[in-house]
Formats: sequence, C-alpha cells, structure tokens
Amino acid sequence: MSGVLAHVLWIGGPPCSGKTTVAGLLAGRHDLRGYNADVHTWEHHDKAVERGYADATYWQTATPDEIWLADLDTIVAHTLEANAERSRLMLEDLEALPTSPLIVAEGTPLFPWLVADRIADPDHAVFLVPSPAFQRARLLERPRLTFERTSDPPRALENRMRRELEVGALIRRDALERGFHVLDVDGSRTAHEIAGAVEKLFAATIAAGPRASSRPARRKLRRQHNLQVHRQVSSYFARVPGAGDPTSTPVPFVCECGGRGCHMPVHAPLVTASDVFNGTDRRLVAEAHRRDR
Repeated sequence: MSGVLAHVLWIGGPPCSGKTTVAGLLAGRHDLRGYNADVHTWEHHDKAVERGYADATYWQTATPDEIWLADLDTIVAHTLEANAERSRLMLEDLEALPTSPLIVAEGTPLFPWLVADRIADPDHAVFLVPSPAFQRARLLERPRLTFERTSDPPRALENRMRRELEVGALIRRDALERGFHVLDVDGSRTAHEIAGAVEKLFAATIAAGPRASSRPARRKLRRQHNLQVHRQVSSYFARVPGAGDPTSTPVPFVCECGGRGCHMPVHAPLVTASDVFNGTDRRLVAEAHRRDR
C-alpha cells in the first residue's frame, strides 16, 4: 500500500456513534466526496472470502450460535480481525479514488492503530465514542434478526452490546495515546451539533480544499454515492430473507440536484431509484429542489 492519504478526513468509532450522519453532513455541506463503510459491506465481504481472508471465511461458515454465543474474548478477537480485514479493503478503495475533492471517510473498521500511518495530520482524524447508556439504547433500536436465529437471543444480544463497549474502549484508549481527537457521544448533543464540532476540527483542511466546484461535479458525486447505496441495499434484500420489500421499503439516498452545499435526504424505494438510474438525464431530487432539475 501507499503512504499518507493527505486528501482524506477520517471519522472512526464503534457502532451507534453517529459517524455516518456526521460524515454525510460534512460531505454535503462542503461538497466533498463521502466514503461510507456500510455501503461496501457485501462487496467487501465477497472480496475477502474470494481472497481467503480468515475471518471473512469464519463469518461466512460459522453458525449464529458459534458467532454470538461464544465467550466474549472470542467474539471480540474475531471482531477485531474481521475489521482489520475490512480496513485493508477500505484503504484499497480510498487509494483508488481521485484526490479531488477531499474525501470524508467513515467506518468502524478505521481503527486508529490500523490507519494511523495513513493520516496526514492529527487534525485530519476524529473518533466518536458513544457512552455505554447511549450505545445500548441505540443498539436496542436496531433490527435483531441475526440474534433471533440463535438458540438464546437475549444472551446473543447482550454479547453484542458487551462487544461494542469493549471495542469502543479500545478505540478510545488507542486514539488518545496517538494524539487523535476523541469526541464523546452521549445524547446531550444533536447530530448537527456533533457535526459542527467535527467541522471545527477539520476547518483548515476543508477551507484549503479542493471541493467539487461545479454543479455537474456535485451531481456526479451524489450519483456515485446513491449507486453504491443502491447496490448495498439490493444485496442486503437479496441475501437476508424478510429484510425488506424493494417495491415499498424507503431507502436513504441523497439529493442529486447539484446545488452548492446540498445535503438533503431523498427516501425512495429501490424500484423507484432503479427507474431513475436507468433513465436518461434523470436524477433523485429532494422535493424542495425539484425546480433545479
């Protein structure tokens, strides 16, 4: 791999810390490229299995009981290794992307000890770490289909909670030891307020740019993001029975109006988005911006 990625701003942290929301707000407000780990999940999984990565193979072949009802040390060890494999693939993706505009990259696999030598300056990275109570509450709001497939769903869910707390503590400690910024997330600040705090940390780099400076360039960025979301959700629906109905389940896309600083969401079913993506000079546009089509 190459060395420092000076055109990348990094947002790491455990699940339920608001990374995706904050990164999306920053990328939208400042016309930057967003790189979201979640929209590459299935793509990375397939690539890791094809390459014979050990933990990708484990997650592919292990039963739900083997994964979620093991002792906590085993669960955490597999999680750390799986995320190390994901981080390797994410770094490959980031290296392959254009250096303009700046990239806001976010994802749990971006552990500080895995990406420290790729970060150009401590002010280019921040790690969001949720408090135990906040994280537990958010995890309880998420779908539990995976845990329901075990022989002991409550224990499996509790192991998930304990795993995330332990991983979060590791991220916090390592990030601080390396001199990176750590922001606590406990529900006392809104996502917009946290994004504002991150924005201040990244202010000098964002101001220096480059940003997507033309409407066509901004439209292209948002379309690329939406196509990745479309691919990820399509794969999820296809691989996870009962996950959703592509004809009615709303998917969170972003507005493709191309306006400066636009970060408005557009919720549309997969079939609607597919029609737009396959059309001629059509775009997914927020209701308030349709006059700009």
